[in-house]
Amino acid sequence: MQEYDLYINIKKPAIGLYVRKGASLPDLADKTDWVFDGTAAQDLLPASVVKGVAADGHAFRNTD
Repeated sequence: MQEYDLYINIKKPAIGLYVRKGASLPDLADKTDWVFDGTAAQDLLPASVVKGVAADGHAFRNTD
Protein backbone atom coordinates (compact mmCIF):
# COMPACT_ATOMS: atom_id res chain seq x y z
CA MET A 1 0.00 0.00 0.00
CA GLN A 2 1.23 3.48 -0.88
CA GLU A 3 2.32 5.70 2.01
CA TYR A 4 2.48 9.48 2.22
CA ASP A 5 4.64 11.83 4.30
CA LEU A 6 2.97 14.76 6.01
CA TYR A 7 4.66 18.10 6.56
CA ILE A 8 3.11 20.82 8.73
CA ASN A 9 3.62 24.55 8.21
CA ILE A 10 5.00 25.91 11.50
CA LYS A 11 3.60 29.39 10.79
CA LYS A 12 0.15 27.99 9.96
CA PRO A 13 -0.14 24.64 11.80
CA ALA A 14 -3.56 23.88 10.30
CA ILE A 15 -1.97 23.54 6.84
CA GLY A 16 -0.57 20.13 5.94
CA LEU A 17 1.33 19.12 2.83
CA TYR A 18 1.35 15.49 1.69
CA VAL A 19 3.94 13.94 -0.63
CA ARG A 20 4.80 10.35 -1.51
CA LYS A 21 6.83 8.69 1.22
CA GLY A 22 10.49 9.59 0.84
CA ALA A 23 9.85 12.24 -1.83
CA SER A 24 10.79 15.12 0.50
CA LEU A 25 9.33 18.56 -0.09
CA PRO A 26 8.51 19.89 -3.54
CA ASP A 27 10.23 23.00 -4.82
CA LEU A 28 8.94 25.46 -2.22
CA ALA A 29 10.20 29.01 -1.82
CA ASP A 30 10.92 28.54 1.90
CA LYS A 31 11.20 24.95 3.09
CA THR A 32 12.16 26.09 6.60
CA ASP A 33 8.48 26.76 7.31
CA TRP A 34 7.69 23.02 7.01
CA VAL A 35 8.42 20.22 9.49
CA PHE A 36 7.95 16.49 9.01
CA ASP A 37 4.97 15.20 11.01
CA GLY A 38 4.83 11.52 10.10
CA THR A 39 3.73 9.02 7.50
CA ALA A 40 0.22 7.77 6.76
CA ALA A 41 -1.08 4.85 4.71
CA GLN A 42 -3.25 5.59 1.69
CA ASP A 43 -6.38 4.12 3.27
CA LEU A 44 -6.18 6.68 6.12
CA LEU A 45 -6.29 9.70 3.80
CA PRO A 46 -9.15 11.34 1.91
CA ALA A 47 -9.36 10.37 -1.75
CA SER A 48 -8.78 14.01 -2.72
CA VAL A 49 -5.32 13.94 -1.11
CA VAL A 50 -4.35 10.72 -2.88
CA LYS A 51 -5.58 12.09 -6.23
CA GLY A 52 -3.77 15.40 -5.66
CA VAL A 53 -0.46 13.70 -4.95
CA ALA A 54 -0.90 11.44 -7.99
CA ALA A 55 -1.64 14.43 -10.25
CA ASP A 56 0.74 17.08 -8.86
CA GLY A 57 3.27 15.27 -6.68
CA HIS A 58 1.85 16.93 -3.58
CA ALA A 59 -1.45 17.89 -1.96
CA PHE A 60 -2.37 20.46 0.63
CA ARG A 61 -4.85 19.65 3.36
CA ASN A 62 -6.45 21.78 6.03
CA THR A 63 -5.89 19.71 9.17
CA ASP A 64 -8.11 21.85 11.39
